[in-house]
Amino acid sequence: PQAFWGKNYKKIIIPDSITKIPDCAFNCCETLESINANKVKYIGVCAFQNCKNLKEIHLANDEIEVGNCAFNLCKNLEFYCGKEKNKIKLKGPIIYEGAFSQCAKLEVVEALQTKSIGKSAFSNCTNLQKIYLSAENLEVGDSAFSECKNLEFCCGKEEKNKNKIKLAGTTISKGAFNLCEKLELVEAFQAQNIMSMAFQGCENLKQIFLPNKLQKVEDYAFFRCEKLNFNCNKEKNTIKFYGTKVPTKAFFLCRQIENVEIQNATIIERFAFYGCSNIRKIKAPNLKNIEDCALEDCISLQDLEIPLKLNLKLNQEKFFGNNGWQ
Repeated sequence: PQAFWGKNYKKIIIPDSITKIPDCAFNCCETLESINANKVKYIGVCAFQNCKNLKEIHLANDEIEVGNCAFNLCKNLEFYCGKEKNKIKLKGPIIYEGAFSQCAKLEVVEALQTKSIGKSAFSNCTNLQKIYLSAENLEVGDSAFSECKNLEFCCGKEEKNKNKIKLAGTTISKGAFNLCEKLELVEAFQAQNIMSMAFQGCENLKQIFLPNKLQKVEDYAFFRCEKLNFNCNKEKNTIKFYGTKVPTKAFFLCRQIENVEIQNATIIERFAFYGCSNIRKIKAPNLKNIEDCALEDCISLQDLEIPLKLNLKLNQEKFFGNNGWQ
């Protein structure tokens, strides 16, 4: 299967009798520019990985299966599927890890059977404009859609499901939707753990549905989600968090949050709630430390319930902008 690894070919025509490209078949063929594979239905693991000068691949206008890292780092690749350009149809329940990572010219993906999207599957696909998925709950891996700034999510056939996604499992992965600027609504009713940068920079994210209690929220999880309304069970814009800390910039500029309950946290780290201008109440019975700028510009904060023995210096770096705070 590695017969062509690193070979100096420019153009390859795969015979119609061949329907599968095996694992690592053309890995690191850095001079390869064009592939004609009109009858291929399966592209194996790392088949074209690191083909940095691959400019075009011709496939049938039909569903295909694609293995791990199959087109990873094919930054210049344009897909021709029948008469469609830069649109690909995927078969099967899984889009594998790194399958199209850094395919900067890919524009449209149809994956209506998909239930799981692997780590970095579409990371840095900066021109990806639409992905068609089922309306079912999805598992999404680390950085799966990271930096897909132009991507519209079309889940199911109804227009009302545009830019709305349903997530399965108890964890929302690290960087899963980092900088997905068009994502608007997320349903994650089982999620208890929100990993680092999961929704960082999702500037148009307006609604997220979560369980009543969050066990873990990591740094930058909701960084600059300025329009985001939190719906935790039946409570709107109330965060109930049971982790041991509120990490750096976790809710930075989350301007819609109104109430925060952090039952077990002993520390609110730097910039954790910076610019959360609608927070009115924070309840933190086990708090021991509030780091610099953690509550800066929380201008609506009126009620801070903390232990009486907390040795807290109320200086400008911690509470700057809290006019009228008592």
